[in-house]
Amino acid sequence: MSASSPATAAAAECGVAKRQATLRLDPDVIDRFRAGGPGWQRRMSAALRKAAGS
Repeated sequence: MSASSPATAAAAECGVAKRQATLRLDPDVIDRFRAGGPGWQRRMSAALRKAAGS
């Protein structure tokens, strides 16, 4: 990803550095988040944050 990519610009704008992680999730979980359309990764991150108690 280049330094001028939209994702990098968005992360810099909100001041939050993201870390890449690889994990295996059940297909129905991924499908449910993706069905919500654009922003599904952000919604998944929010759900994980809530589950972690942050």
